[in-house]
Order: sequence, then structure tokens, then C-alpha cells
Amino acid sequence: MTREQFIALLDRFEPLSDRSCVGLNLNGLDLSGHIFQNVDFSSAQLDNLTIEDTVFANCRFSQASFRQTKLATCMFSECTMTEAHFDHSSLFGTSIVRSDLSNARFITVSLDSCSIASSDFSHSRLELEKCLKTSFYQTILTGTLFDHCDFELAIFFQNDLRHTRFDGSYFDRAVFNETNLNNQRFSGMTFNQCPFIKANLENTTFTDCILSGCNFQAGVMRNASIVKSECTNALFIDADLTQSRFTDSALTQSLWLNALLIDAAYDRCVLTESIFHRANCENARFDHCNLTRTDFSWANLRNSRMTTVHMEDTLYHGALISEPALLYAPGAIAKRDYLHESERWTEAVRSAT
Repeated sequence: MTREQFIALLDRFEPLSDRSCVGLNLNGLDLSGHIFQNVDFSSAQLDNLTIEDTVFANCRFSQASFRQTKLATCMFSECTMTEAHFDHSSLFGTSIVRSDLSNARFITVSLDSCSIASSDFSHSRLELEKCLKTSFYQTILTGTLFDHCDFELAIFFQNDLRHTRFDGSYFDRAVFNETNLNNQRFSGMTFNQCPFIKANLENTTFTDCILSGCNFQAGVMRNASIVKSECTNALFIDADLTQSRFTDSALTQSLWLNALLIDAAYDRCVLTESIFHRANCENARFDHCNLTRTDFSWANLRNSRMTTVHMEDTLYHGALISEPALLYAPGAIAKRDYLHESERWTEAVRSAT
């Protein structure tokens, strides 16, 4: 098919099916509002295009070029797009479903309000100047490189990210719920208010990172390590942090309610106004930590060790401890009367129901 024949077919405004456009130069055309089904665009040039409200179903784009192309509210369903190039392009409100984009390239690309689901982006390279409100759901990202990307309100949900690289990327309120980040290594990166709910972070290391306001609720962080990082207002509620390590980090006003912290270690950390209510800290170690107004009420502190810690209004109400002398150390508070009242009121309510 020639370029002129392709334009003539477009002018009919009918769905275009079962055609070969291999190697065709389609630069500068407007493909908006069309439906393409089982069309082969392999090695085609689709540069400087405007594509809006267009559907591509079962199409091939292997080694095709989308340079400086604008894609808006388009749908790619069950398409093969291996080694396609999207350099300097923008995608808005576009969905990519059950498609193969392995070894594709997105250099200086903007993704805004896009949805990517059940697709293969393995070994692709993405340099995203903007990734806003875009979701990656059950997408293969093995060997994928996100190079200096700016993620804002992006969503990674139920993805295996163990072999994904995020070199120099920035995350603002990005979601990592139910993802697998086992053995990942993050250094010098910012994760601002990012949820990692029910994520697998076993053996994961954060070094020199900003994790302020992150939510690790119900996550698995066994043997995880957080070093020289800012974790103010971080949430670790119901998380499994067995044998985890926290070193030289700020954990001010962090929440550890019902967390599993057996054999965990805190070295030179600031835990001011943090709450370990009913956390299991058995055999945990707190060395050279600031525990000012830290709340260990009803926590399990049996066989835990506190060495050269600073305590000031540090609460141990109802805590299980092995060393009673801890309750009489300077700055320690063994009990609070209002908490006894709260216990009695709770028991009364339970009995009444």
C-alpha cells in the first residue's frame, strides 16, 4: 500500500482492517477518530502525528516510530509494539491493554492519565519527563529502566518490580500497593507520601532516601534496611519487620501499631513521638536512639535492649518487659491513669455487647 492509497482509505471514515502498511511513511497525518483492526504498521513512520480517539486492535507496530506524536484518548488492545520508538511524544488518557511493548523506547515522553494493563514492557527504556495519574496494572516490567522519571500520583498495582530499575527517579504520592520489590536497592531517591500497602519489601534497602509520609501498612519488610533516611510520619501499621534494620534515620511521629518487630534493630535513630502501641518488639534493639515521648503502651518488649537511649515522657503503660528497672529509668513513664480508665471503659463496652 502506498501513502496515497492509505489516505484514500482514511477519507472513507470506515474501520480499516486486515491491511499491510509495513514501512509506510505516514508522517504528519491526522489519524484521529479511526478504528484500525489487524493492520500491520511494522517499521512504519508515524512521526509528528495527531492521534485522538483512535482504536488500534490486534495491530502490529514492531520497530515503528512515533516520534513527536500526540496520542490522546486512544486505545491499543492486543497490539504488538516491540522495539517501537515514542521519543519526544505525549500520551494523554490513552489505554494500552494486553499489548507487547518489550524493548520499546520512550525518551523525553509525557504520560498523563494513561492506563497500562496486562502488557509487556520488559527491557524497555522510559525517560518520562512527566508520569501523572498513570497506572501500571499487572504489567511485565522485568529489565525495564525508568531513567530519571518524574512520577506524580502514578500507580503501580500488583506488579513484579524485583528486576525493574528506577535510576534517579522521583515519586510524589505514587502508589506501590501489592507490588513485589523484594531485594530492591534504592539510593538517594524521594518517595513523598507513597503507599506501599501490602507490598513485598523483603530484603529491600533504602539509603539516603526521603520516605516522609509513606504508608507501609501490612507490608512484608523482613530483613529490610533503612539507612540515613528521612521517614517522618511514616506508617508501619500491621507490617512484618522481623529482623529489619534502621540506621541513622529520622522516624519522628512514625506509627508502628501492631507491627511485628522481632529482632529488629534501631541504631542512632530519632523516634520522637512515635507510637509502638501493641507492637511485638521482642528481642528488638534500640541503641543511641531518641525516644522522647515515644509510646510503647501494651507493646511486647521482652528481651529487648535499650542502650544509651534518650527518654523523656517515654510511655510503657501495659508493656511486657523483661527488665523492671526500665520503668524507673529517667524519663520513663510506667503507666497513665487515663489509659486505665480507657481499659475499663473498653471492657465494659465489650461485656455489654
